[in-house]
Parts: sequence; C-alpha cells; structure tokens
Amino acid sequence: MSRPGSVSEICRLRGEVARVDRELQRALFRRLRLAVAIGRMKQDQGLPLRDHGVEEKVVMRWIQSLSGWGIPQRQAASLARWLIRESIRIQARRSRARSRTP
Repeated sequence: MSRPGSVSEICRLRGEVARVDRELQRALFRRLRLAVAIGRMKQDQGLPLRDHGVEEKVVMRWIQSLSGWGIPQRQAASLARWLIRESIRIQARRSRARSRTP
C-alpha cells in the first residue's frame, strides 16, 4: 500500500475519480432515457412538455440532498436546472422527430 500523499496514491485516487465519473455518466444517461419515456407518455396523452411544479420539486430535492455535503444551494439548483433543461431538450427533440414519422 502506498503512503498517503505519494504519487502512486494520487494516481490511485485519480483512477477512482475516473470510475466515479463513469458511474455518474451512466446515471445521467439512464435519467435522460427515463425523461424520453416520460416525454413520449406526455405526448401520447396530449400533456404539455413542461410541468413547473415537478421541476421545482426536482430543484428542491437536489438542494436538500446536496446541502448535507456542503454544496451551496445555488450550485445545487444550477445542477438540477441543467438536468431539467437537458431532459426537456431531449424530450422536445424526440417529440418533434416522432411527430414527423408517419
């Protein structure tokens, strides 16, 4: 085992960070796939793409969860809103493509 602070320990920790990044990316892709499925259901039911009440609950969930780790509310809200924007963007793109398909 390498001593704390050694170059090999730093490399090991960077490798762990890279593994966590891949896990986060997989979770993000899973979240976006779920958003696409929700978008399809909304389109089939004639519902609007946006639900501001649900979006606000998502933002609050992120703020509450990340505040326990010392993440400022502004950053947590920004991350949540980015996730929401990406979900909406992908839902809208898929919805447009789907409505053009005969």
